[in-house]
Amino acid sequence: MLLINENLAVSRIINLIAHRENLEVEEFETLEDVVKKSYEYILIDNDTYKDGMIGEIKGRLKYRKLIFITPKNGGKPLGFDGVLFKPFLPLDFLTIIGKNNINSDKSKEKDVKKRDNRVEIKEQVKQQINEKLQTLTSSAINVAFSNSDLREILEDVEINIKISFDFKNKEQK
Repeated sequence: MLLINENLAVSRIINLIAHRENLEVEEFETLEDVVKKSYEYILIDNDTYKDGMIGEIKGRLKYRKLIFITPKNGGKPLGFDGVLFKPFLPLDFLTIIGKNNINSDKSKEKDVKKRDNRVEIKEQVKQQINEKLQTLTSSAINVAFSNSDLREILEDVEINIKISFDFKNKEQK
């Protein structure tokens, strides 16, 4: 991302957001200082914008989106893809470049729900195992199974429960 800017406040917020979102920022005060030829986003603050700048940018640089940063009462010169009104919030910036964090928040929420569901399933399985063990233990005592018979039954129950647990986990995903 290229930021052409002299405003310290704009610089700080753009760099803070870019760092948090793992976006690389190159910042210059004038277009003449720019060496690289291609950027995903080019942001130009209204204080550094000069007439004819758009033509120079289009002739020298490749970019996906050209954004003008201006006060709320300022206008947008022709040729820009978007405008970011000062003062702006991180969400405003992310929205204009198409990296709105709301989606990742929803994704995190889904991950938490999945994790909660897995914990709930594990607890249900533990409870089922304990119930089966109690039933089998009391049945084994009443019927007088040998220890080896009881171990085989318990192993079968554990295998069936593990298979059931693995199947439910796959369904959750």
